[in-house]
Amino acid sequence: MKRYITLLIIFFTGGYVYGQQVPQYSQYIWNSYLINPAIGGAEKYLDFRAGYRNQWVGLEGAPRTFTFTMNGQVGKKLINREDTDVVNRQRGPKDRKPVSKVGKLMGFKKRKYPTSPGSYRVRPHHGVGVQLMSDWIGPFSTLGVYGSYAYHIPITKEIYASAGAFVGIKQYNVSVNRMTFTVPGDNALGNLGDLRGLAPDGMLGLMVYAPKFYVGMSVNQIFSNELSFRTELEQITGQAHLTPHMFGMAGYRIKLTDEIAVVPSTMVRYLHGTMPAVDLTMKFNYMDILWAGGSLRAGDAMVFLLGFSYNNKIDFMYSYDHTTSGLRRHNSGTHEVVVGFRMVNKPTTGCKPSYVW
Repeated sequence: MKRYITLLIIFFTGGYVYGQQVPQYSQYIWNSYLINPAIGGAEKYLDFRAGYRNQWVGLEGAPRTFTFTMNGQVGKKLINREDTDVVNRQRGPKDRKPVSKVGKLMGFKKRKYPTSPGSYRVRPHHGVGVQLMSDWIGPFSTLGVYGSYAYHIPITKEIYASAGAFVGIKQYNVSVNRMTFTVPGDNALGNLGDLRGLAPDGMLGLMVYAPKFYVGMSVNQIFSNELSFRTELEQITGQAHLTPHMFGMAGYRIKLTDEIAVVPSTMVRYLHGTMPAVDLTMKFNYMDILWAGGSLRAGDAMVFLLGFSYNNKIDFMYSYDHTTSGLRRHNSGTHEVVVGFRMVNKPTTGCKPSYVW
């Protein structure tokens, strides 16, 4: 019995290590907090985001991932009513300039995105947040719950450096009743029920960011835990480990006109024993209300991106991955949806997000 269970654990966890042990996201530019905790607290609002990814539609047992994140600042002096210079600047002629008809349709009434005055003193601040992740691949599923902390240090009035960490726990489950055996009626594993295991998990990240650019790196699954599964009969330790995954990311915002900007970005994923996976992305923004773009994931997929924002508070993002690898004959692509909501911290901030990431 132990031999069957050990083979089962090695098969799923070992294959998972060199395939997709950590979920993949096409919309990393709109929720990089999923892969780098140092971003938590970078913005001046409480940020909520929920996402669902249905990968390789039509392929039996293909990955499906659901995520929810929330993060915000702690201890940062926001631009508020006490900063009279900022309030006066909001009431100036430049801010009274009307937006276009598209902007009015999307709920924008006026432009009120001031920069901080020269007397504004920039101080370090903290970021805290939570992340929930649920991932399914065939009979194998994962549930992760994490809390994060980040410390942000100003280098200049606009450039910050930050370091952060996720700490949490992952639950692993193997559903035996979803397996198909070569020998019909073979119930060697069927009497055991589901196999379940728990393991601590963590992530470390570094970031340098400003309104026009960001660059960062992170390491996931830093504990490299050995997997242990429990059945109704006993606990069995497998011969596989959670392998650290490394991520690198960067992006830059280029202003083309007063209303149009382009944001090239990239993300690199590396797992020991495999070739690095690279995403190259180009996103076009119109008045920070509508955006569209695409990504090229070398040797895997072409990604099409589309999104819009309502009143700087509600975001909706959609992406479609057209598979270019050998799997393209067995699936009809990948769909990913992200919905975001920003809770304004102070009434005079305008809830202006950074549209770089």
